[in-house]
Amino acid sequence: DWIDASYGDFVYDLAGMDFWMPPALDLVGRFRDYYTDNGVSLPHYLERVTCYKLYLALDGLRYWAKTDNRQAYEATCAKLQGFLAFSPTGCEE
Repeated sequence: DWIDASYGDFVYDLAGMDFWMPPALDLVGRFRDYYTDNGVSLPHYLERVTCYKLYLALDGLRYWAKTDNRQAYEATCAKLQGFLAFSPTGCEE
């Protein structure tokens, strides 16, 4: 799916995959460990992940509201609330 292909921060794509996939995969942690183990600096990594996840969640809510898909909207709200409750950067509702 190349519809959203663009130049930019690779963490944006990672945040999108991590937000929508099962939490057990822990893509954010696995990527952080891989890059850290290989000596690659990731400045403000968790802050960037958090920012992008919030943006993607809000964009998803916008889309589901626009298409009147209540089930997907509520599922995204629940996922967002879960993310906020357990955010690694300490975000709270």
